[in-house]
Amino acid sequence: MRRLAAGGGHSAVLTDACSLKELCEFKLAETVNLSNAELIEDVASRTGADALARLCEKLRYRTTHTELRQVVMVFVVLILYLLLVLWGLIPKLSKKKRHSFIGRTGFL
Repeated sequence: MRRLAAGGGHSAVLTDACSLKELCEFKLAETVNLSNAELIEDVASRTGADALARLCEKLRYRTTHTELRQVVMVFVVLILYLLLVLWGLIPKLSKKKRHSFIGRTGFL
């Protein structure tokens, strides 16, 4: 249901919010990012804006766990590589000589 929300005394706007508090929650939800999610979640949970607090919590949880999964995957791949090298199943990577193209082409 669309309601009229006052915008500072002289102006008014139509919104889907039922109260000024809900309008503020909608605007905050549009601006939530990883750098401000913890602060917004804290204030939202203390003021009874449970949906906004859950939104911030999910954003922080998903981002943190996605980054953690990526780090774990890098370590797993590294450990598997080292085990395969140790068991002699693949040769160690060696530093290759850098080829100089000066003299042949005249360019670096």
